[in-house]
Parts: sequence; C-alpha cells; structure tokens
Amino acid sequence: MHTLSSILLCLLALAASSHAQQHQTEKATEALAVRHIPNPAEGSYSSQLARYKWPYRTEVKNNLEVPLRITHFEIYLYENGKWVPRNLKRRTLTSADFTEWYNDGDSVIDGWIQPGKFAVDAENWTSSGNSVPPRCKWTYAAEDSAGNVYHAEEEIELNPAPVSINSKGSVVYPKFYKYHAGDDTAWAQPELDDSAWAQIEYALSRTTGRASVGSVMLWKWVHRFGMNR
Repeated sequence: MHTLSSILLCLLALAASSHAQQHQTEKATEALAVRHIPNPAEGSYSSQLARYKWPYRTEVKNNLEVPLRITHFEIYLYENGKWVPRNLKRRTLTSADFTEWYNDGDSVIDGWIQPGKFAVDAENWTSSGNSVPPRCKWTYAAEDSAGNVYHAEEEIELNPAPVSINSKGSVVYPKFYKYHAGDDTAWAQPELDDSAWAQIEYALSRTTGRASVGSVMLWKWVHRFGMNR
C-alpha cells in the first residue's frame, strides 16, 4: 500500500509539473509583444542594394513587471517548406545587436527592456533579389534576472514589389544572380532552396533572359537569395 501511495504521489507531482510548464509557456507568449508597422509592408527596388527592399518598423514591448533582456533574435525566411535563418551578419544576432538596432524607442541597455517599455527599430527591413518575396518572420528570446526564459515571434507580410523600370523603359535587374547548370521549370518555384547555387555578376541577354558566360548560355537568370537587416 505504501508503494502504491508513493507512485500515485509521483504521478500527481509530474502532472502538476507538466501543468506548470504549460502555464509558463502560455505566460511566455504574453511576456513579449512584437509588432511590425506597416503589416503588410510595401516593397520597391533599391539601387543602393541592387535588390528589392521592404522597409518597416518593428516594436518589441515588455509586458511584464520585471525587466527582460533579449539574449538572441533572428529573422527567418520560409524556403523549401521550412523556416530558415537569414540575416545580414550570417550569425546569431545577440544582445549587442539588439541594443544597436532597437534604439528608436525607450532606452535599451545591453539588451534590457524595462517593464512596460518598447524597444523599437524604426528602420527595419527585408530584401530580396526577387520582386515576389518569401514569407518572413522575426523571433526573440529573452530572460529575466531569475533566469526564466521567454519567447516571441511575429510574421511580417511582404507584398510583391513593382518591377523597377529605368528612364529608358527597360527592366532594372539586380547586379548579382544565383545560377546552376542546366534548366528545370521547377527552379522557378519561390520555395526552391538555392543556397548551394553559385553567384555571378550578371551579364544578361535582354532577349533570351539568360545569363551568358562566354559563348555558352547555361543558366537561367534568377536572383533569389534573401538578405535582410
């Protein structure tokens, strides 16, 4: 009987722990509030980047009554059926990056957002070589002084950008293109993972729409690799 009572007590403790963890996860979702403005965002061709660019403002609010420190954050693009991290630095974004970028709202020091305050990046953006962008979202991880961890994310909808036309009435193409030997209609799919494709500076035939290398034309012109703030 004593053994059975011990087992029952253990099961009750496990159930209570599971419920507490679930409750903590629900609280974590409410701890940080992320908002992109406008959402959806409108894009246009950037001659400076030689890419299409979607600017927007991102706000991260601490909804708790204790300070929260952003430990890391990331931008993800939806590629080949999964979310893939893509940022300009090509590494995990840190508290230092957050402090540098999210300085247009309330004071952020070493990644800390005070209770009820906003960390704001007024010049956030996503870019792509394609006027039709992939899905995009930002994620954030934070901790309080007690070591509790919180997570939040928010997708930014990017509307297709108008194709850029120069003063001569010609389409403006990006400077660099991703390429791969051969030809396959499946390569035109937006979700295609072309991260392993090589990159060339374009020499584009306006009549064939293919990049030319010497006298051999093997590569369908595309510029797909998303690069972001």
